[in-house]
Amino acid sequence: MKSKILIYGAGAIGRGYLPWILNKKAKLSYVENNANIVNFFKKNKTFHSIMIKNKKYISKRVVFEKIFSFGEESKFLNEYDLIILCAGTRSIESISQNLFSYKNKILILENDIKCVDILKEKLNKFNNIFFGVPDVISSNTASGKIKKKYGRKSTITENGICYVEKRLEAFFDKAIFLNKKKLHDQWICKLYLHNTVHCILAYLGHIVGLRYIHEIANLKFSKRLLNSSFSELSKLLIQKYNIDLKTIKYYSKKELSRFTNKLLFDPIDRVAREPFRKLKIDERLIGAANKCIANGIYPKAISFGIFCAFNYKNRKDPDFNISYLKNSLNKEDFLEIALGLRKNEPISQILLENWNLYLSNINKLKKNK
Repeated sequence: MKSKILIYGAGAIGRGYLPWILNKKAKLSYVENNANIVNFFKKNKTFHSIMIKNKKYISKRVVFEKIFSFGEESKFLNEYDLIILCAGTRSIESISQNLFSYKNKILILENDIKCVDILKEKLNKFNNIFFGVPDVISSNTASGKIKKKYGRKSTITENGICYVEKRLEAFFDKAIFLNKKKLHDQWICKLYLHNTVHCILAYLGHIVGLRYIHEIANLKFSKRLLNSSFSELSKLLIQKYNIDLKTIKYYSKKELSRFTNKLLFDPIDRVAREPFRKLKIDERLIGAANKCIANGIYPKAISFGIFCAFNYKNRKDPDFNISYLKNSLNKEDFLEIALGLRKNEPISQILLENWNLYLSNINKLKKNK
């Protein structure tokens, strides 16, 4: 099938992973907000994505048709048979404003299944919007050695699996197509066993001053926290979502292997970005802790991970002020004003009761880094 596909987001998933699994005959174009990437690819009509396969790197030279700065694409949308969104959940609002006149299929590969309902409501379209779960870690960068060999915009990706709603088979060479119920189960596993633990590692790694996920994941104290997090979340998936133990064990083992993979070069700042979004009441950190509490599971490891997120300091991040708010407000006000947690909520009580202990543990980590 010679289809034309427009991908919003020329980042880790968009240019790192999708070229490996989309139909080889498809013509790819991109929409990107990052001016450096746009300018680079307007000068260079190809890029390299590197995949880890059998513990070795293999490369793919990707030729694409066009790259647009956001807004430039609006006149050309109906030339495309499929639009894929993987530019970040905060981008859904702005992207939706450009899609009102688009008549074909839209696939959402964002880290929030609620984006589907949001987009359906905004566009008043209910039959052509689909969800997918890319069960993969793709880095938006690469090692110095890879960049030197294949170019400075090279990326590294795992040989992952993409789970997609049915009716999109023609656009893919490599994907698993599921009904909505089975796709939702895959999303739940990814949300908690991958996203929650991935975030905890990233915020812990930031505190210690490391650059890549594999560096923090391979430290002894991190592995203890990893195992405790997996234990709490596994109980949650069994009790609340009726996901079988065999699936959970497989998923947890796979996650531990990918987090510690020294070939991947997954940047901590990529995973840790936008901490306020990840600390929303129904998101992967506080949301996971609340669900654990509601199901009689004490979220000891998860609550420490939440506290680690409060200490994220990156001036380039849109949520850079989180650590300043934590240090300038008293702890009760910080939880209520900055995070929207009421004082009588159980997760607030857990955080307040352990505040000094968590602070002490973090200071010890900083001293030993």
